[in-house]
Amino acid sequence: MASHHDVFMLQSDSPKELDRAAAEDPVVIDRWYTSFIGKIQRCAIQPGDIYNCDEGGFRIGIGKREKIIVPASKTRTRVSSTKESTRELVTLVKCVDALGNVLPPMIICQSTSDKVMEDWVRATDVPDDYLIETSSTAYMNDEIALVWLKHFDKHITKKQIGEWRMLILDGHSSHTTYKFLSYCQKHKIMPFFLPPHTTYILQPLDVAIFQPYKH
Repeated sequence: MASHHDVFMLQSDSPKELDRAAAEDPVVIDRWYTSFIGKIQRCAIQPGDIYNCDEGGFRIGIGKREKIIVPASKTRTRVSSTKESTRELVTLVKCVDALGNVLPPMIICQSTSDKVMEDWVRATDVPDDYLIETSSTAYMNDEIALVWLKHFDKHITKKQIGEWRMLILDGHSSHTTYKFLSYCQKHKIMPFFLPPHTTYILQPLDVAIFQPYKH
């Protein structure tokens, strides 16, 4: 390798799933943007009526690396701190419009019960317009997706500008059920799905909010 330094060089490899690599096809992405712009123009959708929704799952008590202050020393040692953590998950569902306005989020807690335990949430801690749901996995499912859609519609109707609203989201199965799509059609909400395996490059909330927080 040393004798061919002018031809080859060492570089760190960043593993990537095959599906993700295939999804980065410029033709696929260009086609998606062309369709996106076309729908906005045909339906005269205003920026304030264009929304992006995404969700992120987190383990309670587990955060990112943090900077901490330690006694000065000539010998550098690795420092770690202990934190209380559990295997319990929580999912945060966020939604913003193209003007940067943020809608009240939904929090999905992990529970086998359909009801939120009173000791989980204190009235002074959570704003009244936040939506809190439960599922056995703390992840989105068909029923919760529909509940969130109605929550979304309630808040965006107050500030609706044009006739149609656009909702950019991933193609998770809970977003493509008959009930979900029927509600959208009835209330003039246009779901616009991201191409498969492209949320990490095309999903605004994933790229700007969830990825930096997690990594």
